[in-house]
Amino acid sequence: MDFVRRGAIWGALFASAIFVAVPTGALLVYFFYHHQLPLAPSDFIAASLDSAVPSLISIVLSLIFGLFSGYYLATRNNKVSKLGTLLFRIPLGVPPLIAGIMLLISLGPNSPIGKVFHGRLTDSLVGVTIAQLFAALPFTVEGFRGAFSLLGREAQVVADSLEMGEVTRLLVVFTPLIWPSLRSTLVTSYLRAFGEFGAVLIVAYSPASLPIYTYVSFEGSGLPATVIPVVATLIISGVFAFAISKVSWPKSIKFWRLFGLLRHRDLDQKTVGGTVSVSIDGVIGEFSVGIALSIDEGATAIVGPSGSGKTLTLHSMAHHPISGLSVSFSPEETSFAQRIGYVPQREGLWRHLTLRENIDLVAAVVGSSDATDQLIDLFGVGQFADLPISALSGGQYQRGAIVRAFASNSDVLILDEPLSQIDIARRRDVIDFIREYVTPRVKYLILVTHDIDEAIQLADSINIINNGRVEGRSNSGDILRSTMTRATARALGFVNFISLSGSSYAFLESDASVVAGGAVLDGDSRECVILNDLTVARIVTTTRGRLVTLSSKTGTLEFASTYVLIPYSIALGIELGDVVSVSIPRDRLAALVE
Repeated sequence: MDFVRRGAIWGALFASAIFVAVPTGALLVYFFYHHQLPLAPSDFIAASLDSAVPSLISIVLSLIFGLFSGYYLATRNNKVSKLGTLLFRIPLGVPPLIAGIMLLISLGPNSPIGKVFHGRLTDSLVGVTIAQLFAALPFTVEGFRGAFSLLGREAQVVADSLEMGEVTRLLVVFTPLIWPSLRSTLVTSYLRAFGEFGAVLIVAYSPASLPIYTYVSFEGSGLPATVIPVVATLIISGVFAFAISKVSWPKSIKFWRLFGLLRHRDLDQKTVGGTVSVSIDGVIGEFSVGIALSIDEGATAIVGPSGSGKTLTLHSMAHHPISGLSVSFSPEETSFAQRIGYVPQREGLWRHLTLRENIDLVAAVVGSSDATDQLIDLFGVGQFADLPISALSGGQYQRGAIVRAFASNSDVLILDEPLSQIDIARRRDVIDFIREYVTPRVKYLILVTHDIDEAIQLADSINIINNGRVEGRSNSGDILRSTMTRATARALGFVNFISLSGSSYAFLESDASVVAGGAVLDGDSRECVILNDLTVARIVTTTRGRLVTLSSKTGTLEFASTYVLIPYSIALGIELGDVVSVSIPRDRLAALVE
């Protein structure tokens, strides 16, 4: 099957290359044997300039208009953006001659606009430029729209959390971030403009562009007279396309300061401590949201199953507008109402910059240009601060993302699943980094996690969210005594469920103690729950120990023989069919509600 797949890929590539190479090769052969010098070399040179110069002007205008139009269409979901997308797509399917007629009707000498300009919009270099722009701009806008749509919401949330202006985020962050894709679109649009024939023929027959000159030569002198203009077209378009493909987008902070996009602002934010109430209300589609959080100073974790509204909550607190939702803070004069530090799940660093440049940019946005070296030294990330982002390990990347968020100079730091993209071996390093370096230096630390152990280790208090509502809140040490739904319990890692006196409970596999050999435990029922006469139905060896499935008349329980509660001397002695007893401390049982 792999051979077939590789064969199909190489076959398609070979067929495509042959399809393009045969006409090119035939042209070169014909050139050497049948070419004919232009009858009027000056006209040929003028036609080449009349194609090259307007096409460069049109591509610059396409870049300017395309950036703002493509960005708007990609980041907005309203009637205007939908209508605009349709409007720009229509010319893509219009034949060039039809496009020329449309331009002649709207801009010709007898049109209202043409009369204002005394007919100078046609049969002139301006007319050539307009025709080429009409051909290139829809390609540019559609290509840019597709490129900007790949940024994802998290890129916007980071910009919103920093209170970054729309123009600043577009030109200083987003455009250089996806510049290779935008540049490829520009190359295609330039070639489309340079080779435009039909619209130019109708709007500006004179002065003649290179395609029109080639057509006139063919009509007057036949195929040999067109060979040199055709080769010249390929050479000129190829040279300029290659040059455009090498253009870089400026990313220097000093450059953008010249245009006023990174003005120094007041560095001081109002520092307001104490408990903050956050209310998020509204409806998104069929999902109703009524989240009321109470956040104390220190570290607060938000946990819950997938789709419960955790990330939505963080985005709302990060000042990212979400249609259908309203957000309020109490008191209103709170640190949450100002810019905050936000670390998303995936795009924690702008990958076109080094870590040092990431920190520099955030510091420049908030007006703290001298903070970069201090933060790098403070958090001990100097060893990889100047490496490409692609060269960082998972742990280095996450630590760097947290440091960049600190550059926001905010009292609030939000971490969206900070350990989800890190392998188990590196998680301990990041946990230690957060506890030792981050928590003591920020007034409010808010993190989302699916792992209850991570929440207990990193947070002082834990909020449980489910179905767009706060299901419970407690101190980290009391979370297991909180009431939660079965779905939430599963999301937090509980895999064992039991019924006692008509009530349901969940417990972690690490909280069960096992006695082998059929011994019956008579422990104090006020301290522990005792389960006797359980049969070993399955044993799976894992990195944490032996995952043992126990069966009884009332159902099946799963728990892992972990390094603390189940000694290996007992765990290794357990075999299939053995009868064992289990003891679970009552204070480790989580009560469930249906």
